[in-house]
Amino acid sequence: MSGLKASIPFLVVLVVSLFIAGIALTDGSSGVVIYGDRGVHIKQGATASGGAVGSGEDVKVGKDAVVSGDVFAVDGLELLQNGLIDGDVTLGGLALLGRDAVITGTLLENFPSIPFVTIPTLDGEPGELDVTVPEGEEETLPEGGYGSIHVKQGATLSLLGGQYDLNTLILEKEALLVIESPVLMTVANHFHFKQDSAVRFADESLTAPSFVIYSSSENTCFLGQGTNFEGFIYLANALLHIKPGARAAGIFLAGDVIVGQEAEVLFVPDCVPEPEICGDGIDQDCDGFDLSCADADQDGDGVTPSEGDCDDGNPGIHPSAAELCNGVDENCSGEADDGVLNCFEGSPVPPDPADTA
Repeated sequence: MSGLKASIPFLVVLVVSLFIAGIALTDGSSGVVIYGDRGVHIKQGATASGGAVGSGEDVKVGKDAVVSGDVFAVDGLELLQNGLIDGDVTLGGLALLGRDAVITGTLLENFPSIPFVTIPTLDGEPGELDVTVPEGEEETLPEGGYGSIHVKQGATLSLLGGQYDLNTLILEKEALLVIESPVLMTVANHFHFKQDSAVRFADESLTAPSFVIYSSSENTCFLGQGTNFEGFIYLANALLHIKPGARAAGIFLAGDVIVGQEAEVLFVPDCVPEPEICGDGIDQDCDGFDLSCADADQDGDGVTPSEGDCDDGNPGIHPSAAELCNGVDENCSGEADDGVLNCFEGSPVPPDPADTA
């Protein structure tokens, strides 16, 4: 194994004053694909890729299972036969490795600083109206409070967008949930996506962050066998059971997480960096803020308005520009044509030498 690295990519280097059994916890929520506060079990042949896997207690990775990312646990790790962790492992306790199990990165045991993850919560108020979509039929539902939503086998339910506060959500075999616009969903009791059910986005601009499910219930929630799910799931107290052969793309934080045999879990970040557009109220570059136009260099001359550029739409105008005799204040001094020799006052162009002979 290699020596201690200078930094661990998925950590935010902000140490907080929280200690468990002498272990300092650091904020590790950035870049996490699976987190179980009481434990994570990735079963035989399952895969988790693109982000870190962590636990407030133990992580268990089964035979032939693959984690493509870092792993952290306040307690220990059990990596069974032929299991692979393609990343660094940071533990407050010890690692138990089975035959031919491999960790490609740095293994840190009894480490004094372990990441922690805070599971987001959102409160909602379910309504009394129960909704059932009959087998093979299609319905559309606006935002609001509902009781039980039950989508029967082969049926399709489209959500128009907004916040949906439910008691329970059940999708039967081969049922489809279509997200027309970003949806926040709170579930007071539990949800169950049954065999071969799926989530689909109506527009290619919508991705996993456009569908987020919150629950503070202690009831187990399921992504059933063969389910194709895309979204974020935040279960503050419950077990999330991703059953064999399911495909889940997004972020999955829960009290406990079980990933069934041959299931596939893929990390989708909650923000994909793009070039920032100033002053539009949107954080395109994922730094947590919308860029003020006073701090943006929109004309590419290397100077922003807050640094003295008096015309950020013209790259030829900035405090270091050469002043011309043209009635324009190129150097942002507040006076046009200042310091230009042989410039007739008020002349739009430099004088012709023949006119001054």
